[in-house]
Amino acid sequence: MQKELLDGIRSRDNQAFKQMYDTFIRYVYSIVIRYNSDTSNHQDIIQEVFAIVFLKIDTYNEKKGEFKTWLRMITVNQCIQHYHRSKRQIQTTTLETISYSEQPIESFHEQMSREDLLKHLIDMPIGYKQVFMLVEIDGFSHKEAGRLLKISPETSRSQLHRAKRWLKENITVDQTNSFHNVL
Repeated sequence: MQKELLDGIRSRDNQAFKQMYDTFIRYVYSIVIRYNSDTSNHQDIIQEVFAIVFLKIDTYNEKKGEFKTWLRMITVNQCIQHYHRSKRQIQTTTLETISYSEQPIESFHEQMSREDLLKHLIDMPIGYKQVFMLVEIDGFSHKEAGRLLKISPETSRSQLHRAKRWLKENITVDQTNSFHNVL
């Protein structure tokens, strides 16, 4: 991001803020729809994200990373906080209750197009989806995902395992249904 634009935002210039908003609204929206399937909440989360950017722009340090990375972190945090505020319980499982199969679950999602993957993620249980998005798509470690979701790293690992199993089962069901529809 251009230094002049950042300086404008830091000096509370509304034109600079509007330019930044116009530049990054699609990026923020794409993250919000991946983490929150309830469309009625999208606008609220987006407003919260840009309000935080405006209020906390002085905490952004160009030497520590790109503006877009900082903005992504704020957006992901707001999506997760919004989820926690909605007082829904995250479906979590401890390691003791998981029975791992002998064979590792293949990463079917790596062979899928982005559109197909996002289509499947819409129906994924929220606890699985949040961990899957953080670890597999956004590249967070299990420790970081656990901190954000207020779960242990072990629970994050188990949720990711279950998310991959859920994806495998649902992709297989979709492929079977598609095959029957052709016949």
